[in-house]
Amino acid sequence: MKSMTGGSTDDLGLSDDEKEAMEERFKKGEMSFEDFLKQVQLMQRVGSLSSMVSKVPGLGGKVPDARQLEEGQKRLTRYSKFVEQMSEEEKLQPELIINEAQQLKNGGAAGERLLRIGTAAGGEAQEVAKFALEFNVMRGAAVKLAAGEAPEASQRDMAAEQAAVSGPKNRAMRRMAKKQSKKKGKAG
Repeated sequence: MKSMTGGSTDDLGLSDDEKEAMEERFKKGEMSFEDFLKQVQLMQRVGSLSSMVSKVPGLGGKVPDARQLEEGQKRLTRYSKFVEQMSEEEKLQPELIINEAQQLKNGGAAGERLLRIGTAAGGEAQEVAKFALEFNVMRGAAVKLAAGEAPEASQRDMAAEQAAVSGPKNRAMRRMAKKQSKKKGKAG
């Protein structure tokens, strides 16, 4: 079985049954945080992020610049720390964290789990929430790819969903977006 990073899951030390179970979870959109952590560990063992990205279908072999790759690697390391701070129940049932993240995104208070994980990982509940929501988007993209959707279409959908995950924009961002839309209106 290929991992979501393009490497083989043989490097994870999983039995054939465990590999098949993981593949089924990916196809059904039931990937757990534990699965995510195993994928990140595989990526770290197999090679650099740039070599992994160059193998991703739909990118046409294009590799992001060094700064983007470094940011991506830092983000994966950070997200791994969040998962490491989760209880076994939370790792296996991502909805526990995702539900709290959605409540926070919708203006509610940070849940107990988000606060505990953020504090234990040396971060904030908002960072954990952002990760959980991005993870949820990634699970949806895995289902679409497994169903045979074109990687390019899945990439566009994922980018749009991740933009929505970012939450409400601050005033400066809203003003800039408004200015840009006015410029487009005048130009068109």
